[in-house]
Amino acid sequence: MSRIIIKANTKAFLKTFVLFVLTTLLVCSFCGAGYGETVDAHQLFGTVTGDVYENEFLGIGCKLNGWYYYSEEDIAAVNQLTRDVFSSKDISDILDNEDVLYLMMAGALTGSENVNIVLQYENEIYLKMVETVGIEGLLKLYVRDYFSSVLEQAGYQNIDIDVIQISIGGIDFFGIKTSYDYLGAKYYLKQAYSLYGNYMMTLTVSGPDYESIDDILSKFYIIQDNRTEKTALLDQHQDQDGAINDTAEVDYYHDQKTGTHFMIPVGWEEKELSQEREIIKMKMSPINDDVVSIMFGWQDFWDALSVSQRNGLGLKSRKDLDSLLDAEILSLMFDVDEKDVEMRTVSGTVFGFGTVSQTTAGLTMDMRVAITIHNGYLIVFQMADLYNNYGDIFDSVLESVYFN
Repeated sequence: MSRIIIKANTKAFLKTFVLFVLTTLLVCSFCGAGYGETVDAHQLFGTVTGDVYENEFLGIGCKLNGWYYYSEEDIAAVNQLTRDVFSSKDISDILDNEDVLYLMMAGALTGSENVNIVLQYENEIYLKMVETVGIEGLLKLYVRDYFSSVLEQAGYQNIDIDVIQISIGGIDFFGIKTSYDYLGAKYYLKQAYSLYGNYMMTLTVSGPDYESIDDILSKFYIIQDNRTEKTALLDQHQDQDGAINDTAEVDYYHDQKTGTHFMIPVGWEEKELSQEREIIKMKMSPINDDVVSIMFGWQDFWDALSVSQRNGLGLKSRKDLDSLLDAEILSLMFDVDEKDVEMRTVSGTVFGFGTVSQTTAGLTMDMRVAITIHNGYLIVFQMADLYNNYGDIFDSVLESVYFN
């Protein structure tokens, strides 16, 4: 009997708690990675946490399950630097003086797939070429033939090189794909290029075939697009008059606390809210329009539950909370009939959809809401239902959600 009472009390708590989430607005300005004169070693070389590698300088991360990442000692040795470089809080001198820097190296346990990220310092002549012809032009005019000649001199045969676009976290990079024969075996690799200040990044992925390489590339994501502005623009699709078309400039928002990633739609940008609150973390609106908005927020669901409430629900860890996401619980959260709650899987993530009435200053507005629970965090996306012509954009944001 006590367990039933606790569960009932917990459900009442959930209803009160989530209604508070859904009717609360707050400002939380997202500060992207910005680098002045000081660059921390961990920002430049990146950090490894379990299977996840993230590089703040490049704004790129990946999750390679079951792989091994080369240690700081290994990376230092490849760069012919001492191990203590990784404890430095300012390595601007290294950025200014090293011609080539290996930032990351990783390999699959099978030994057949590998990844590395390299920065190469470029002189003014090279940078002028990039500014004139863009990354794609540079690859077509110079790099492709040069790379082919290097492989030939090394004894490789049947070399095939094409300039391609490579998508990383929804953003297109120009690059090359290459296949060649060596000692009776076939090898494949893809490389993505882009400019960061005076450095050209080369992300190389090699594998037994292009399909496996594409699978590895799908494990990469964008924390924030930190590419040099002129190169980022040149890397995007442009009309002949120089105007960027509707397929360009996809940006991503990354919430470090929950590990939630989702895109900011083309033509939209993150906007500040009018006042601070605890739950909603950001909103995005069309450029030059503050009225229409999609909002994102979260609350630490695990910490919000008392020990007795956790025990009453049989929860032993954060991950156990994810199993609470069902139509019955969501009907309590939405304060609607259970049949009005839609459970839907979007790009591998289960969301509960519903409509909640919100009254502010005497004005009642229906809010379209999508809720999921991930690793003990209650995650919310919401948009005013009256903006029904933006429904497809709301759905596309949800389709872009992934976690690390």
